[in-house]
Amino acid sequence: MPLTPEVLTAKSLQGLLNVTTEGEPKLGDVLFFDNGIVMLYLGGDNAVGMLPEGVATKGGVLKGKGIGFTYMGDGTIRYD
Repeated sequence: MPLTPEVLTAKSLQGLLNVTTEGEPKLGDVLFFDNGIVMLYLGGDNAVGMLPEGVATKGGVLKGKGIGFTYMGDGTIRYD
């Protein structure tokens, strides 16, 4: 995978959020996919984010089939 700015940004964010694939993500968690795709989890296997075709709300995101990318895990943003 080429190290484009989008991928580097996603990788940096993954490091900050302690990304895991265990359990289910919580509403508002950040979901990570291959190729640097990052989406915000809306619950019910739905998420919103920027895909190559533009901003999209998609279902079936946890297995990646709804967006065509491999699900890599999720992380929770802490609002301290």
